[in-house]
Amino acid sequence: MNYIKLFSLSTILLFGTEVYAQFEVKAEIRPRFEFRRGYKYLYKDDVNPATFVSQRTRLTTGFKKEKLDLFVSLQNVRVWGDVSQLNNGDVNGLAVQEAWSKLKLNDVLSVKLGRQEIILDDHRNFGSVNWTKQARSYTAVIFKLNKGISNIKLDLGIAYNQNGAGLVGNAYTVGKNYKAMQYLSFIKIGRSSQ
Repeated sequence: MNYIKLFSLSTILLFGTEVYAQFEVKAEIRPRFEFRRGYKYLYKDDVNPATFVSQRTRLTTGFKKEKLDLFVSLQNVRVWGDVSQLNNGDVNGLAVQEAWSKLKLNDVLSVKLGRQEIILDDHRNFGSVNWTKQARSYTAVIFKLNKGISNIKLDLGIAYNQNGAGLVGNAYTVGKNYKAMQYLSFIKIGRSSQ
């Protein structure tokens, strides 16, 4: 019985009284040829350069309704030939680049949560580094205050990472990632020249 109530509630939240929305699917295939001789350090004369083709393949889907946006981006990053033609296990596999939802609370305030790219201003401090094969994304909740307030954009982001769902402890040892992150971005948007 609880599942029926939950389904009914989610149906009402998603569709409400109006049943029109925008659904979008996109694909990206980005191969890149690289010739490396002197990358990261100087080569000796008798060392052969590295030559390979890498590829990022992405499939994204989005759903937009009046107050709700949903977005999922799946990707695979590989080097051509890194897996046998009779493949029974992928080296890199499929990864979730982004999976988030954004709820517009009113004309001024929205909340976005999940795995997402955080891009502030000109990408200097926070950016997707989309030029890399894999790009960068964060798992966070972001409160966004914009529109309706003259020339001001304010974002408050909060993230807290764990190795997994445990019963005790709070260790975090994944790569060079942060354990916890909070940021506040205040941008005063310049006036138009009109």
